[in-house]
Order: sequence, then C-alpha cells, then structure tokens
Amino acid sequence: MTVLIDEELVAASAGGECDTVRDLLQRGSPPDARNDKGQSALAMAASRNHADVVQVLLDHGADPEGAGADPSPARAACTMMAADALRILLAAGADPESRHADGQSLLNGVFLAEGTRRDRGYLELAKMLLDAGASIDSADGDGATPLTRAVVLGRPESVRWLLDRGADPNKGGSQGLSLLEIAKSRKQAEIVRLLTAASR
Repeated sequence: MTVLIDEELVAASAGGECDTVRDLLQRGSPPDARNDKGQSALAMAASRNHADVVQVLLDHGADPEGAGADPSPARAACTMMAADALRILLAAGADPESRHADGQSLLNGVFLAEGTRRDRGYLELAKMLLDAGASIDSADGDGATPLTRAVVLGRPESVRWLLDRGADPNKGGSQGLSLLEIAKSRKQAEIVRLLTAASR
C-alpha cells in the first residue's frame, strides 16, 4: 500500500479547520493522507474530537480503520476520550474489536486512559464500544481484560460498571494473581467485596 503524505491536510484536520479540510479534499488531497510521522488526517481529527472534520474525511472516502495508520482513528479517539469522534467512526464501520500493534483492544485502551484522565467520559466510550459489539472480556496480549485494568488501577466504580454488564470476575489477572488476589493485596476493600459477590 502506498502511503501518501499531505502535511497540510493532516495539520488542518488536527486543527479542526473543517472548511480548509473540505477545500483540500476537493482539490485532490487524499483522505487517508498522513504526515511524515505516519499520523493520518482522520486519526488527528479524531484524537481532538473534531467530529465535523472526521465526518468530512469519511464522506470523502477516508478508511474508518485508518488504512493501516498507527494509531488507528478509533484508538486515537479512545485514548483522548473523544466521544463524538468515536461515535461517528463506529457508525462508519470502524471495528470495535480492533487492536493496536501491541495487542491492546480499544476497550482496554479506554480503561487505561481512564487511569490518567479521570472523569472525562470513559464510561460513555466503553458503552459505545460494547453497544457496537466489543467483547467485555476481551484480553490483551498480556491476558489483561478491561476488568483487570479497573482492578489494577483501583477504580471501584469501573469494576462495578463492568461487572454489572457481565464481565467475568474470574478472567484476567496480572503477574500470576487473580483479580481477587490483586484487590486483596492492595487492600481495596470495596473491589474485594464486588469481586467476591460477582464470583458467587
């Protein structure tokens, strides 16, 4: 696959300059263009939640999966908690089960990002992914599930939310420990209670 570089389109997309993006596309800029760092116009717009630019790029034929760019547009949206952009990408056919090169699922990425961006709408993104068909127990290359991430990060509200939606409390774990053992070792009383109740 030939990668086309168009710094101007990528910069305009990242800046949310919808009219400029539309004009560049009408003058022949390829909608899947990347910058010299390999970042696609669609991923840059998605990461900044420029939903109007995301829609214009898709309307002009951009691949919702990112045409092999790293990160994919959906991953960029999930990492930056860009709900509007993710909603548009999923509606356009982005795969809710897609994985990053390191094996991390989008849903796991949301719960990792939640660890650094508290109170920024991560549950809204997680719900969108689940509604679009993502597996709640999808494990990364290291065996970690979204529930693993929530337990390791010590987030009882996330643990409760995942368990309420059917996450398996016996799946996942880290460094040879079960989720319950992790919670006990970290003295996370509320998480221990939630996991114990869900395991019955």
